[in-house]
Amino acid sequence: MNRAAIAAAVTAFACVGAGPVRAATFTQTLSTPTWANGATDIGDGNFTAAGPDPAPFDTFIGNKTTGPDPSTSFTFSSYGGPIASPITSATLLLGLYDGASPTPATEVSFFTLDGVSIASQLTAALVATPPVRNGEIYYTLALPGSVSTELASGSSTFSLGFTGQGEGLLGPSTFIAFGLDFATLSINTGSGPGGGGPSSTIPEPPAAALLLTGLLGLVALRRRGVG
Repeated sequence: MNRAAIAAAVTAFACVGAGPVRAATFTQTLSTPTWANGATDIGDGNFTAAGPDPAPFDTFIGNKTTGPDPSTSFTFSSYGGPIASPITSATLLLGLYDGASPTPATEVSFFTLDGVSIASQLTAALVATPPVRNGEIYYTLALPGSVSTELASGSSTFSLGFTGQGEGLLGPSTFIAFGLDFATLSINTGSGPGGGGPSSTIPEPPAAALLLTGLLGLVALRRRGVG
């Protein structure tokens, strides 16, 4: 057996032992979900009394009569990181209380992840399923690839602000107001469910050991002058 053949066998063994990394999911939930998706007629007092959870959750943000435009921020910092594997997909699940507006297409003043705008994702969700006065709606947002670097850092701060009129008991209110029941961040890496394909696995140790045994046998034959 010549040296080129031995080198090829060594390369093949190295490739087998360095297979793709199995897909993984990183997730963190802020606050405890209190109200069901689609719950109605909750009332501001009931919403704020349902906690206690750390601000800004279970807090009514803004005032529909006096304003000003409401805004808040929240940070995920315990989902694990920095993340070395490529991020294939990520979602943000929000439990939004109220936030109802006569014009949901223009109510998002800003929505960012570490300064990168993702307002269009939230606006599209609000237009598809408008918020309900005194009710709660769950929104699942597919986060764009443009925020992969921010997500991989291991700490992600979302900042949200609404603007424009809200919906009051007797018609449009001067300002808008809202509350956050909970938020869940989920990040998928590698390939797998939610990550673009079936899970990839590293070859089983017995298979690698068998290949190594064969390689050593070939080397022994070479030394004895066979081949």
